[in-house]
Amino acid sequence: MDPVQQLALEAWLESSREGLLVASETGTVFLMNPRLKQLLQLKTVPKTVEQLLQQTRLASPELRAVLTSDEPITQKKWGTLRLQHHPARWISWEQMPLMQDGKMSGTVTVFREAAEQEGQVELAKQSFLSMISHDLRTPIAALQLTLETLRNGALDDPSMARRLLENMCIQADALQQLASELFDLSQIESGQVLLKFVPIAPLAIVEPVIERLRPQADRKSLQVVLTLAGAEPVLADPEQVQKVVANLLHNAIKFSAVGRRVGIRLVTIQCQDGAITATTDIPLPTPPVGLADGQWALFTVWDEGPGIAASELPRIFERFYKGDRARLRSSETGAGLGLSIARHIILGHGGQIWAESAPGQGARFFFTLPVA
Repeated sequence: MDPVQQLALEAWLESSREGLLVASETGTVFLMNPRLKQLLQLKTVPKTVEQLLQQTRLASPELRAVLTSDEPITQKKWGTLRLQHHPARWISWEQMPLMQDGKMSGTVTVFREAAEQEGQVELAKQSFLSMISHDLRTPIAALQLTLETLRNGALDDPSMARRLLENMCIQADALQQLASELFDLSQIESGQVLLKFVPIAPLAIVEPVIERLRPQADRKSLQVVLTLAGAEPVLADPEQVQKVVANLLHNAIKFSAVGRRVGIRLVTIQCQDGAITATTDIPLPTPPVGLADGQWALFTVWDEGPGIAASELPRIFERFYKGDRARLRSSETGAGLGLSIARHIILGHGGQIWAESAPGQGARFFFTLPVA
């Protein structure tokens, strides 16, 4: 590179509104521009990615996952993440492999304030309004039709009246779920949810949720199975984690056929070098990338429903993502917010949340919480 090109590159790096990080495959920082130091509030340029994460007080689990992923990068990736202590501040990122002699030698990651993408923000708002309008119209229309049928004489037929009232309960549940998810999402993304960690037994978290949702299970003659396999107390915000359990169990009930089973399993696991073990013989899932070494409580919520296609699994925790309609066989469709909220809550606890499934084999959702 001649001197003019060198000066041009340095000028661009100094003035760019995008943060740039070039790191080796082993985590050595090759290059960082001033904008990234500003975004992450760094006082000095760290020598390694690990030092970067230790120096910035904004290092959220999501940022750590982007910069320390063990998965080989073969093509460009992108996404958005929130910074620790600034939950309303979103950063978008793009990452691509750094190739040398045909082999990957590192990564190039570009960060920018998500607010700069005004066009995308506006599209997201329009999409949000469209989806919420649709999800409100469906249960409201069903309630109106049911009430009209009752008013036109169905009340005189006890059997039909019971069926129609059952349908009204289902639609009312859908409206209540939507309102609850919208409120929770607005609280989380505005930074108004402050987690209150206390030591608590996992059983004390899940039992109240099971009892609260038992009427929904009873309406479909579902058996709710609770398996406790030596789960140690966890450090958690019980109210927030109960929202996660409630969402997962509500989904399990919703996607199950009449007379089947749903369940929750609790077990303590040990994670070491990406592998997990337990003192019981309960089958364990494949752990996700990013699960830290140490002792964790593993929560599993399972069902015997239609399952989820492998192609859908990477996206089910995205906001508004509803997946293949083949899985949504009932009229109880949601807004696609619950799993996104669950992910925010579990990441806020330092845990991980993921799923395993196959069409026709039910679904198993897992999340971890740190042992107290």
